[in-house]
Amino acid sequence: MDVEEHEAIARDQKYQTAISFGTTLLGGFLGRKTFGSATKTTRDISRSRKKKRESEYAAENLQSLQQEKERLESQFQTEVNTLDVKINPMTEHLESIVITPSKTNILVRFVTLIWTSS
Repeated sequence: MDVEEHEAIARDQKYQTAISFGTTLLGGFLGRKTFGSATKTTRDISRSRKKKRESEYAAENLQSLQQEKERLESQFQTEVNTLDVKINPMTEHLESIVITPSKTNILVRFVTLIWTSS
């Protein structure tokens, strides 16, 4: 899940907890049994806090991952620039090597004569 989804879930849980809390209070004023409702409301509050913590953790995790990505991209670009300067074909010193041909291991497979009129 992404950060927005975590925040939406936490927000929905908060609204549900508020409704449950209001229902428990109203039920208490109207003389209904409130023990079960109070227990449910307590669980809803706990669940709401947990969802909020998860949402905050997801936001922190996203931020730290983005910082890590930026750091790695910067490091990568630095290494690419270093290699680009180090291995530049225009500045590379090339050494000339003379190879003398030998008559061994020569095989003629096809002989052709081309003639053009001038």
